[in-house]
Amino acid sequence: MLGLFEDVRYGLRALAKNRGLTAVAVLSLGLGIGANTTIFSLVHAILLRPLPVREPARLAEVYTVDPRIPGDWGCSFPNFRDYRDRNSVFSSMFVYTAVRLNLTGGAEPRPVTGQLTSANYFSTLGVNPVRGRGFLSDEDTGEGAHPVAVISYRFWQQEFAGDPSVTSRTLSLNGRGYSIIGVAPKGFEGLDTLTATDIWVPMAMYPQLRPSSDLATHVALYRAFPSIGGVVHTHSRHATAWAQAGREIPCFGTTHADYFHGPVPLTAPLTPEEIHLDYEVNTGVAIVRRIEGLDPLGCPGVLVHGHGPFTWGKNVMDAAHMAVIVEELAAMAWMTVTINPEARPISQAQRDKHHFRKHGPKAYYGQK
Repeated sequence: MLGLFEDVRYGLRALAKNRGLTAVAVLSLGLGIGANTTIFSLVHAILLRPLPVREPARLAEVYTVDPRIPGDWGCSFPNFRDYRDRNSVFSSMFVYTAVRLNLTGGAEPRPVTGQLTSANYFSTLGVNPVRGRGFLSDEDTGEGAHPVAVISYRFWQQEFAGDPSVTSRTLSLNGRGYSIIGVAPKGFEGLDTLTATDIWVPMAMYPQLRPSSDLATHVALYRAFPSIGGVVHTHSRHATAWAQAGREIPCFGTTHADYFHGPVPLTAPLTPEEIHLDYEVNTGVAIVRRIEGLDPLGCPGVLVHGHGPFTWGKNVMDAAHMAVIVEELAAMAWMTVTINPEARPISQAQRDKHHFRKHGPKAYYGQK
């Protein structure tokens, strides 16, 4: 024991005399231990830790192989249905895929990790929700007909503080409400070991959840105008024609004034740099720049120069309704200038009267 003590003392004295070497040695040890810990954690997560499902050893992953294209590929949902219905090998088959979701309805949209699954996902894995239920078989049918969701245990705790009545609540995903029907058990966050899933929704909801390529434009509007809860972009014939002509839609009559306090505005053209650098983001910036200083609910739409109309509202339904209104206003304005090329907008007094009797704190129009 005395010899061990002497060896330790000698070692400490040697290290104290060579502080530079000591620092390098300690740093090297720290980096080595950290790297090994990280690698082991990854190996454990990917290869060693069993999946928190019933009988994980019986699971098999099936891919599509195409001799013309190297690699393993997934399959379409219609193909999956064929495989499932003609299957004579597996006791059950399910399909799933990751999807990018935005949690909307709050001050700002927030990204969450989602998965689209076939209805038998949880039952095949033997994963029983700790609250509520999994998906029913008919929730695999009818595109967009079943806006329901199962949330992870972690998401339940973080977003709903473990509320035991969470299955009577809803959440808004990509601007649409989804009923929460279940909470996955603690520790189960999907089959992708490196990605923790927050929310599962039926595969039949794919058309509604697929992110729009114009998402960045929509996000720019949500951030700039908190009163906006939904955005719609169309290429309707007459409204797009006005955008292509580089003309705003004048307020020729009281029908127009019922919805817009002034013309349907037109953005400035994007510069070549704005188009090539980040087209969707800069489209949003152009819209924000054009309606800055205006009440976005008093001017619920805009024409993007050379592109088409964008409309918005307190929610998605209001935004979609406004897209129809803008197309009708564009058609009426086109007819007006066709009949009378010298037509002029209505007076400010008439415009203000018709707009503010329906909008604002002094609105009185309609039945009470």
